[in-house]
Amino acid sequence: MVRRWMALIVAIGLLVGVLPAAAQAPADNPAEATYAARGPYPVGTFDLTIEARYAPNDREEPLPATVWYPALNPDGLPEETTYTWADLTLDGQALRDAAPDPSGGPYPLVIFSHGLGGLRFQSRFYTEHLASYGFVVIAIDHPGSTLEDAGADRSGDFDVTRMLVNYGYRPLDVLRALNHADRLTAPDGRLAGMIDTARTAVSGHSFGGYTALAAAGARLDFGAFNDWCARPEALVFDPAAEPALAAAPATAGLGGTSCFMRLMGGQVATARGLDSIPDGLWPATTDPRIQAVIALAPWNVPVFGAEGVAAIDIPIMVQVGSGDTTTPPARDAYAAYANASSADKALVVYDGAGHGVFADEFPDGFDAVWAAEDVHPLINHFATAFLLAELTGDAEAAAALDPAAVAFDGVQYAAAWGE
Repeated sequence: MVRRWMALIVAIGLLVGVLPAAAQAPADNPAEATYAARGPYPVGTFDLTIEARYAPNDREEPLPATVWYPALNPDGLPEETTYTWADLTLDGQALRDAAPDPSGGPYPLVIFSHGLGGLRFQSRFYTEHLASYGFVVIAIDHPGSTLEDAGADRSGDFDVTRMLVNYGYRPLDVLRALNHADRLTAPDGRLAGMIDTARTAVSGHSFGGYTALAAAGARLDFGAFNDWCARPEALVFDPAAEPALAAAPATAGLGGTSCFMRLMGGQVATARGLDSIPDGLWPATTDPRIQAVIALAPWNVPVFGAEGVAAIDIPIMVQVGSGDTTTPPARDAYAAYANASSADKALVVYDGAGHGVFADEFPDGFDAVWAAEDVHPLINHFATAFLLAELTGDAEAAAALDPAAVAFDGVQYAAAWGE
């Protein structure tokens, strides 16, 4: 049952396209990636519901959330738990309701956003791993775009209007989770003194990648989006600028998977608390406490336009598979990396990998090139090093991201590091 529904999450809910043909073989030895190994902290976890509304235009629904954090484990108990969601039971490596470990705190915060038709613990390999390195991680369910919303039989039959207004609500959900973290770390909170919300990163997969970019400062621009949709074969970056960007150009057909969004501008504006669709760049939906962003195969980056992406000036990492037909890299990930104005930025490309490699259970044979045990350690390595470098100033982690230090089979890498 678990594998069948998780396969559905990846294959339908995340809108995965046709599998790519096999490409260059993946890394044979991901264990050599320094930050692929589990970190030094035991990991605790608990669930909560974010009930309160923090702004007049927030959605009415509560936000289910799961939290992972550095925990105490004085008895050396095995880190095992079960996550329950509707009729799903999913295994994890964490201690349920364990006492927090304040010794290294306050810890930076990471807020994770799931993909369309996903759920807050779709990428447990990632969220648990980050907590083991000294981060508090909060993942939320976005009402209207979860697995529960994918039709009565979870076939991907979404209420399109309710799903697409998430373009407006999702970044606000992230800000709502950030504000709730202040309550968790308050003297009377469940994680008192554990969270430094002034050092926050946002991350997400697919629709969650869009969400992370928007919460990091990217600004919608429906004028630029309409212009792109009229000629979607046009690239919004120079593929000659970086070897990792030298992919096949986007084709006109790629617009059809995202350009239907043009019809929803009014509803998205209402969700954002606006009276009408702005002319040009929309107001940002970010917070100065957000200091870094990791977008995993982000979806529909053209909705920001080049100038909207350029509004991101905090450190950014983008990860994607070159064989992703759901969020084609030339349309989405490469444009996000190339146009962000961040002084520190990195792009990680897994040769031939598809869209679902950033989720937990993708069944054998789902991805034509990569197995989970090969790609997940590398995803964790790059993300962990990036967050340690940017949010804690860890020099060794920063050195691991120097292009001279990145030499993994099946991985293309580009980076620019400011002074």
